[in-house]
Amino acid sequence: MGFMDSQGATPRKYRDKADKQLENEYFYQGKPNAAYHGFFEGYREVRIPKKNGKGYTIRRVYAMPWVRMNVPDGVWIRNKLIQAGLFALAVLLYLAGSLNQISANSSPLVAIPGLFGLLGMVLTLVALLRYLIRKRNMTLWEYRSGSRRIIRCSLPSAAMLLMTAAVVLFYVLMWHREELKPGIFSAASYALGGLSLLAMMWFEEKIPYTRVDHETEYMENGVDII
Repeated sequence: MGFMDSQGATPRKYRDKADKQLENEYFYQGKPNAAYHGFFEGYREVRIPKKNGKGYTIRRVYAMPWVRMNVPDGVWIRNKLIQAGLFALAVLLYLAGSLNQISANSSPLVAIPGLFGLLGMVLTLVALLRYLIRKRNMTLWEYRSGSRRIIRCSLPSAAMLLMTAAVVLFYVLMWHREELKPGIFSAASYALGGLSLLAMMWFEEKIPYTRVDHETEYMENGVDII
């Protein structure tokens, strides 16, 4: 990885220190730092010596085309509200199923897939919050950490909730038929919560996105991050 000074020269000891810091950012254990490249993908950066000649500062400008939801502004807002509504519905249904006082909900057979489903919902929530706060024009990382992450997280979470629903029914039918009606209620709640998460995934996959070119500031000796 080679960085060039944007102006003048600095003492070798400070340049070596800056090179080592940049190398640590770009590489981890001898391999490209995936987190760094993922977050700053599409950026152009340049190393600028400090005025006192001791070290450098890094200046970054996003140079790739913006990623943008290819819909009118009103539809853009509506899509965000729909995704938030679907997730809120999934949470309510999960709570309705898990807080129902039946024997199955205290069984490890139900608790294990239910906890994995809950973990998936937490990860989906993180992606959804990022999705909701994004501006119209997004960097590659902003797009992937919001829209694409919703798709990746909601699917396994939905699968776990559907599995939880199946296990609840199995448990009630095998050992607690006296709890059949509340058991069906819990199973239906888990299943519908999973379907709400699947609807989030399906809805997001149907939303069209496009790339929008924009003018970027010229940076002499800038390095593109890919």
